[in-house]
Amino acid sequence: MASCRWFTTVNPVKQISSAQRAGSTARVSFVTASSTPSVTSLTIIRPDDWHLHVRDGPGLASVVPHTAEHFGRAIIMPNLVPPVTTTPMALAYRERIRAAAPSASSFQPLMTLYLTDNTSVEEVERAAEAGVVAFKLYPAGATTNSASGVTDPDLCLPALRAMAKVRLGGLVMGTQHGCTSDRDHAPRRRCAALYISAWPLPGLVSSIQGPE
Repeated sequence: MASCRWFTTVNPVKQISSAQRAGSTARVSFVTASSTPSVTSLTIIRPDDWHLHVRDGPGLASVVPHTAEHFGRAIIMPNLVPPVTTTPMALAYRERIRAAAPSASSFQPLMTLYLTDNTSVEEVERAAEAGVVAFKLYPAGATTNSASGVTDPDLCLPALRAMAKVRLGGLVMGTQHGCTSDRDHAPRRRCAALYISAWPLPGLVSSIQGPE
């Protein structure tokens, strides 16, 4: 396989102002070490952030401008207190995020809902109609603000099937069983974060094995 040497043709810090960066693209080129020299350029449009926590209140006001400066879109995690479990809550949250972005920004927050044992088929349908992109499944007690999460995958199977029908994404907080504080003693323990678009898949997280 040919080796590659990557380099940027512009310095994004020194040569592109914030205003220019909002409407420009960066070019990244690579050269292959082969018998027939060739140069190919790849234009990178403003990237997307597929896992973003902006929280709420002062934290939101602090984080969103930095995100909007560098990213075109971001999938917003719903584990607030209280969690974002309904479509109206997601739409209101989206407006707070938009209000915190610079006025000239084209940043698009892509909203998700927090899946619970009681998420209804009707809520899934409302979410799809409103432009919500996915539901996030947090196993109850598995991570930050997950107390309202799923306790038994069987309880949310109707919602998962409805998600598949309307083609909403499914995001899963996947980790090994055990006390969350144990991670402090084993920082290299494997955590599986699974982004799944085909439901239902109950038991999948439990079936994934990682090094202790």
